[in-house]
Amino acid sequence: MKYSILLCLLISLSHLKQYDYPDYPDDIKTLIEDQERCYEAGTQKDKCYSVSLKTPNAQCCILEYISYTSHDTYCSIIEGSIEDVKNNLYTPKIKAILKEYFGFQVYGLGEIVGKDEEEMINEIRNKQNYQCKDGDFDIPYGYETYTSQDKSILKSNQHCLRYFHSYVIDYDYMDKMPSKEQCFNADLLESSKNIGIKCGFYEFTIRYVSGNSGNFKSCYVFDTDIIKNRKIDNQSKTYLSALAYQYAALQNEMFASYIVDFSDSDGNSFRYDSLTNTVTSLSKGENNKISIYLLFLFILILF
Repeated sequence: MKYSILLCLLISLSHLKQYDYPDYPDDIKTLIEDQERCYEAGTQKDKCYSVSLKTPNAQCCILEYISYTSHDTYCSIIEGSIEDVKNNLYTPKIKAILKEYFGFQVYGLGEIVGKDEEEMINEIRNKQNYQCKDGDFDIPYGYETYTSQDKSILKSNQHCLRYFHSYVIDYDYMDKMPSKEQCFNADLLESSKNIGIKCGFYEFTIRYVSGNSGNFKSCYVFDTDIIKNRKIDNQSKTYLSALAYQYAALQNEMFASYIVDFSDSDGNSFRYDSLTNTVTSLSKGENNKISIYLLFLFILILF
């Protein structure tokens, strides 16, 4: 089942219109246009459900976004049926990664920016409800519980996501890019490690509209399911794209796309190309290549 919108493309949508950048795949451009068609239909279910889309198997659904400070409703695109989305979007590993990320935002970043637990939770916690022609489903974010040991791990300067977010935390982040050893030995919650999630080493080549490129190294969560099915979870793709976009901006460049090589401590190694939406295994004896597709609105709204 396809989930084919990349956050980086939506971030740079205005650039694509302005420069008519030609290298994005046609199906991505079509999906962006279809998302606009859904949004323009408004919040009436009959109008939202009846939008004619060009993307195969896509449908428009009513999205209700609820947080401590806002309650918004609009028409948005998903690909496939409700059951397809449930089975591919919100798995036990996705839940574990979401717990890791929310916890780090509250207890790791919260401590760095000087905000207390309640303030951070109120800012970040949210719930999305999708109402579609073939059913409904909810995506809650930030409703997990954390032990005192969990909070201590999430506040660690050696936490996997602390290394990753160095580019927005540390003024000297270019001089503090981590090594493989630091990434492989970084801290993660036991709930993540117990389900097969590790901290991996990521090497970016970030491509700019100008034709130039830049390089960046970082740590990030590594889902071992990639070994079996070559899939990257939605919110991980969000953060990788955000890093590439932010890095380009800091170099006074316009972000176009990126390639990232990532590996874990067991020698598994993969390459993701955001321009072609493909993952290639770099591990010895493997040369499989598949397309990665992601659900846009979950990414865009949740983070």
